[in-house]
Amino acid sequence: MKTTTILGNIATKIVQGDWVWHANRLNTDSKSVWHNYRGKSLSVMLYADGHGGAYQFPSGMNLMAISPTPDPGYLWW
Repeated sequence: MKTTTILGNIATKIVQGDWVWHANRLNTDSKSVWHNYRGKSLSVMLYADGHGGAYQFPSGMNLMAISPTPDPGYLWW
């Protein structure tokens, strides 16, 4: 993949990352606690411009399976 093929701001486009597969788990759940940093559930992401960073998914992520409709202008699209 070339950065020229990625539309929009490449600094916000996630290329690869790690996340909690079960978004309905709380940050106190022993199965997901390794994603925690100082009480926050964070995931490390690699962005299209080459930088990596901790990302906190929206609190309603477990409800996003069917909506909203995919939007290339969204935060991580």
